[in-house]
Amino acid sequence: GSGGADTGVGAVTELGKVTYPENITPNVSAELQAIRDNASLSNGQKIAEVAKVALKLRGKDSGNKIVYNQTGRSPHIFKSGHKLADCSSFVNGVVMHALGIDWGYHTATQIQANAKRHFIYDSSKLEAGDIIYLKDGSDSKPVTLPNGQAIRVYHTMVYIGDGHVIHCTTKKGVEKLSIVSGWATKYAGKNFGAAIRT
Repeated sequence: GSGGADTGVGAVTELGKVTYPENITPNVSAELQAIRDNASLSNGQKIAEVAKVALKLRGKDSGNKIVYNQTGRSPHIFKSGHKLADCSSFVNGVVMHALGIDWGYHTATQIQANAKRHFIYDSSKLEAGDIIYLKDGSDSKPVTLPNGQAIRVYHTMVYIGDGHVIHCTTKKGVEKLSIVSGWATKYAGKNFGAAIRT
């Protein structure tokens, strides 16, 4: 985000920092605030913990699931009555609630807007809270990574540790998935483009 722009989640106060929305239930707000205020957690751990809260409250088995939708998508992942997100708006919502940072609206713009952060190019080096980007989306515009590699990024997800991610998918909405076993190993293999660490 840029200073002065409306992110749809809260007012931007400076260089992508956002205020938190007031329209979420007090118990969820308190749970998120406790994560943000926990000085013993790293930024990555805060992101992973907020993603776990999102899975618990808005996941496919929550009874209040987020439905994948690119048209009505929004980072309002904890807002009462909000039902729509896609992968990038979900990740943006997680980062906003964890750190107060507007992470960006689309996968490609997230990479571009965060190009000065620490990028991980080896999936075996992932840490909890890393934001993963998958490559080779044939209908995606190419984006150049800080290492000079141009990729067609098509999906993003939050790595929560122990070989698992939380992401928003077209068929299931918000779900937890192993990227080290079963069909999803492609995520940690040939389709892994990069990850960004906060």
